[in-house]
Amino acid sequence: MNSANVDYEDACLIVRYLASMRPFAQSFDIYLTQILRVLGESAIAVRTKAMKCLSEVVAVDPSILARLDMQRGVHGRLMDNSTSVREAAVELLGRFVLSRPQLTEQYYDMLIERILDTGISVRKRVIKILRDICIEQPTFSKVTEMCVRMIRRVNDEEGIKKLVNETFQKLWFTPTPPHDSEGMTRKILNVTDVVAACRDTGYDWFEQLLQNLLKSEEDSSYKPVKKACVQIVDNLVEHILKYEESLADSDSKGMNTNCLVACLITLYLFSKIQPHLMVKHAMTLQPYLTTKCNVSILSTCTTSHSTHTQAKVLYIYIYVEVNLNLHTLLDHS
Repeated sequence: MNSANVDYEDACLIVRYLASMRPFAQSFDIYLTQILRVLGESAIAVRTKAMKCLSEVVAVDPSILARLDMQRGVHGRLMDNSTSVREAAVELLGRFVLSRPQLTEQYYDMLIERILDTGISVRKRVIKILRDICIEQPTFSKVTEMCVRMIRRVNDEEGIKKLVNETFQKLWFTPTPPHDSEGMTRKILNVTDVVAACRDTGYDWFEQLLQNLLKSEEDSSYKPVKKACVQIVDNLVEHILKYEESLADSDSKGMNTNCLVACLITLYLFSKIQPHLMVKHAMTLQPYLTTKCNVSILSTCTTSHSTHTQAKVLYIYIYVEVNLNLHTLLDHS
């Protein structure tokens, strides 16, 4: 290569190559191994500093988190006896998993278990990371599970309860722009998937969350949660009508019936907390009340019944809920 033709980029490449050939540059694995070894020291302060040191190394090259020795080291500190060390390990993951989707998959199982950590600060950090993953990586396969695990902390310590409320206000109960139909559909599917996933454990958490959020804006002139609820209910009804129409297609009947039941359960939960949102849809849903199912199963609508029967029962539930509150609503109007 003619030195007269070496431009700035070529010069940088040459310098990097020469630097990489120096003994210090070739000692990376040795130093990283030593840092990982220090993570096992008996002194808490030393382990915490080692985690912070490791975080600085990862900041330069997040890809090293994919190494097996790094996985073992981080996992060990996530299980550390010290809250400060566990928090430092969670913080390390939180800084970098968002920028590398493959790392989210790799460290997910380790991270999700820390939502039950005995340390409040650790649980808070985990919830913040899970929230950011839901927002930044909405197509991640574990989004539903993450939401379920987060929302179950709705009755946790006051600070965490507040964080959970804020998290789901951002995820679900912030009004969606009218032109963002894709975002609205994604929200509806996320909400109904989470509701369906909690079928066996009950829905008290959802009611508690919705009540908390609505109460928080009672004295506010701007009510984003209420507006978001209107959007969700309206779109749930649209989805229900769409699923009902598609049930004639035998190829997708099973899947659509399950989706229909999930939408109906979600709509029923909204109708319990905000029945007035359903009034304008009452006549729309009334034709679907025709059913031959036994009234006695109204109180025992479980997975032991067919999804078709469950759907019919849920229509009745919703309609009854709205009618029970209709006189009260009219009195206040």
